[in-house]
Amino acid sequence: MTSSETEHAGTSGKDLLIELLWRIGAFQFGEFSEGNTSKNSPIFINTKQIISSPNTLRTAGELVAAELEILQTRRRQNLSAYQFIAGIPLGGLHLATALSLQIGKPLLYIRPPRIPSDLAEPPYLEGTYRPGQQALVVDDLATGGTSLRETTITLRSLGIKVSDAIVLIDREEGATKKMEEFGVRVHALITMSYLARRLIENEHISQETYELIQAYSNMQKDKTL
Repeated sequence: MTSSETEHAGTSGKDLLIELLWRIGAFQFGEFSEGNTSKNSPIFINTKQIISSPNTLRTAGELVAAELEILQTRRRQNLSAYQFIAGIPLGGLHLATALSLQIGKPLLYIRPPRIPSDLAEPPYLEGTYRPGQQALVVDDLATGGTSLRETTITLRSLGIKVSDAIVLIDREEGATKKMEEFGVRVHALITMSYLARRLIENEHISQETYELIQAYSNMQKDKTL
């Protein structure tokens, strides 16, 4: 991971965001499988819920903006200069819009296919850009890295450079390592490990649930070694 959990954006800000996400029902517990990466996960994270709470969405945008500012000013440069933000539909597009308004950077997004026949057409990018410019990819959640990789491939095919991506929550299921191998640094505001610790410290989950999350996270990390 390119950022320390105890610095960048401030732990108090991250803790506030976790509490806001908790209040709007963004976390569910049980047994969930989603996509090809998350299988039998004890926690489901629905960050798309932030659209139901303007305050939560605004807070997320502010914290990501603060994280980016610190990354840009560190002695060891961890973030390449970028001209615009590329949001990944659909969840990442909400966050990218909030971030765009916060930092004043233009927004791009790849329009999802409307009908099956659209799949045969070249990708259509909404927004104004010039080949050779740099984009910062933004998503709400990182799991196995498929969406990040596909978006990067599309942007690069259109002549747009991509060196960095930032996500609200990293489930620590391999996205960071896979994207590093693809030439993209993934910066996360919150990791699954940090999230689980805060949830149990705030007495939102039981010790049993915490241990299930930790065991699942450790298993996923082992798979990426």
